Amino acid sequence: MLSAENIVVSYDASTNDKQLDCVSVTIVPGTITAIVGPNGSGKSTLLRTLSRVLRPKHGVVLMDGRDLYQAVSAPESARAISVVPQDTHVAFDFSARDVVGMGRMPLHTGWARFALETADDRSAVDAALATAEIPEELAERPVMSLSGGERQRVLIARALVQESNVILLDEPTSCLDLLHQAHLFYHLRHLASSENKSVVVVLHDLGHAASIANRLIVLSRGKVAADGPVADVLTRELVRDVYQCDVILSREPISGSITVIVNPEPRFRSDRSVYVIGGGGGSVDVFRILAEVGCHVAAGYLNSGDLDQVSAKACGFPWRELPPFAVTPELSDDDVKKISDDFDIVVFAPAAVSEMNIASLSAGLKLARSGMPIFCLKSSAGVATSRDPGVSAKIQRLWQDLMSRLSAPPLADAKDLIKLFSEDDYAGTA
Repeated sequence: MLSAENIVVSYDASTNDKQLDCVSVTIVPGTITAIVGPNGSGKSTLLRTLSRVLRPKHGVVLMDGRDLYQAVSAPESARAISVVPQDTHVAFDFSARDVVGMGRMPLHTGWARFALETADDRSAVDAALATAEIPEELAERPVMSLSGGERQRVLIARALVQESNVILLDEPTSCLDLLHQAHLFYHLRHLASSENKSVVVVLHDLGHAASIANRLIVLSRGKVAADGPVADVLTRELVRDVYQCDVILSREPISGSITVIVNPEPRFRSDRSVYVIGGGGGSVDVFRILAEVGCHVAAGYLNSGDLDQVSAKACGFPWRELPPFAVTPELSDDDVKKISDDFDIVVFAPAAVSEMNIASLSAGLKLARSGMPIFCLKSSAGVATSRDPGVSAKIQRLWQDLMSRLSAPPLADAKDLIKLFSEDDYAGTA
């Protein structure tokens, strides 16, 4: 068990410039912990402090309850903790295999450190080279003649051959191509889940962090902004606060991992709130466009498993959930008043209107009558699919009434919603 308790770290002891300010973290065996945060937030500094390289000014780093800097010797620390730095420079032109073999030194004591490589050492080095996908031809080359990605894999192999219980990696994917990134992630998961290792990895890519880690530690300006399971920590609001940019978070359908898509620099007004009436997949593009704009959005009733419900969840928008295939209920007068008070605009965008969701059409009409600006997509054509002629006639009547109350002609495409949020067009519309 490795932990830090209220550590304060400064590179210059004569100043009050703190790279880490009262940071407390606990690294748990059997898990992968990703340390993320903006440039200069203290990620590499935290890793160096946990690896017995940078002594904290205040606070304590503990290994199994003992002070790492006071009660644990350097050889013991080296046997327990291995480190993969972003890069390293070797003073002498050792071969890649020799550099990997250096990872075995902490496992030997006394004069054995200066003895020839043992059979166990050779076997361990061969296995580490194979795991890091370093063929024999590369292994015999001078390490400084290798490419950045090849040299990074040598450092990973050196950490693996050390057989430590804690592995700290600082930006290990920075020079790796996609294939070797995937292989590295696979082996790190194996080390954590099958060998009960503690794996700590500093990453800039939030998508990589979400795909590999069980837990995120988010640093901001030298402090812990969040710490916990990925699904709990990685939210749109946290990314906005820490990184000062907007993202769309969704779940990859096959692996279930969270994907992170960065929105472009905001070009539109984001201080507007929008209430979306959707269903049947008609609002998927609407949610995507409104997420890009960055405004506050909420949806009406959506059936669980419906495409619109999945899209709203992916964008982080709240909605009122119904069971699958349930009939949409009518909005109460209290609902209409609350929506009118909380939102600026209504977008009506179900894929179709039938007897199952005729209440959505009624809701749009009630909100329009309350004085709210309401917009509609041409694709939401109020298609009457009921076999009951009376229901079909009612849908058409309500549809015509709603069309007469729109704030603008039906929009040809969800992208036209962007015009509602530009500085010039919005003022003229609302």
